[in-house]
Amino acid sequence: MKPSTLLPLAATLVAAVDMAPYKPSAGVDVAFADFVSEYYRTSEDKAATTTFTNFWPADGKMILAGRTFEGATAMLGVKQSLLPPNGNKSWWHLIRGATVGGETETDKTFVAEIVVQTTYVGGNCSQA
Repeated sequence: MKPSTLLPLAATLVAAVDMAPYKPSAGVDVAFADFVSEYYRTSEDKAATTTFTNFWPADGKMILAGRTFEGATAMLGVKQSLLPPNGNKSWWHLIRGATVGGETETDKTFVAEIVVQTTYVGGNCSQA
């Protein structure tokens, strides 16, 4: 087998959410770990559209690097700008932990600590 054949296979094998280091802080619902794992698994799927946006209510907000994206169209747009559906980029997530960022009678906000690792076909790996 040629080494070039192994690269896509290896990328597929490592492209998975890693919850091993996950340590939630006090007050974080136990079910949040399952939500985070499934959400990031879906976000790693380049082809995911409605399966990605279905994680949010119609008026939901995703805050990414201090920028707020409201509604399914905006959330899908930023995902596809970071992970183009037809691009040569793959990413996976290492979920480190979560804290409660705020809570009211009607809302609870979680803040997740996540390391994103990326690779491009042909090289150039990175971590943020």
